[in-house]
Amino acid sequence: MEEYFVAIFHILRMGLLCPNCGGPLGLLCQYDRRPILNGVREEMPIQRVVCKKCGKTHAVLPDFILPYKHYGTAEVERVLDEADAGVAGEKIDTIADVSTVRRWCREFRNKVGGFSVRLRHIASTIFNQPVYALPPPGASGVLSQLRDSLRFLPEILSCGLVLGKVFQWFTIAFTT
Repeated sequence: MEEYFVAIFHILRMGLLCPNCGGPLGLLCQYDRRPILNGVREEMPIQRVVCKKCGKTHAVLPDFILPYKHYGTAEVERVLDEADAGVAGEKIDTIADVSTVRRWCREFRNKVGGFSVRLRHIASTIFNQPVYALPPPGASGVLSQLRDSLRFLPEILSCGLVLGKVFQWFTIAFTT
C-alpha cells in the first residue's frame, strides 16, 4: 500500500490536467475502495481530485487497481494472459467466476484496438511523430497488442503489469 501513496503523490506533483476540459486538478477528498488483491479483499483510500475549471471530479487510481473492477490488475491480467494463450474461460484458474472471466475477455478484446490507438497517439505526441508513421500492431492477443503499443513509450513508474502501465499512461497523458 505504501507504493500506492508514493505513486499518487508522484502523479499529483506532476500537475494533472482534467481529461474533460484540460483544466488544472486539485485535491478534493478520499473514499475507501475494497478491491480483491491476491485473493484478499483489501480496504484502501482512493484520492479524488476536482477540476478547478469545469468542476468534474476524478478518482486517481493506483496501477494495481483497474477502473470499475473488483479484482486487482494482476488477477485480470493473469486471466487475459491465459485467454491469449488459448485457454477456455471455464478452464482458467482464478478465484473469479467464469462469467466474470468471460466478461473480462470480451471487454478487453473489444477495447484493445482503441487502447492501442490511444497509446500510439500519446507516443506520437511525445515524440512529435505522426501516428501513421508507427508500425501497426503485429501481435494478436490482448496483452501482446498492448505490449506492442507500449514499446513506443518510455518506461514509467508502475507495478510492472501491462494493464497497469496502459492506465498510467492514460492518466499521465493529461499532465502538464
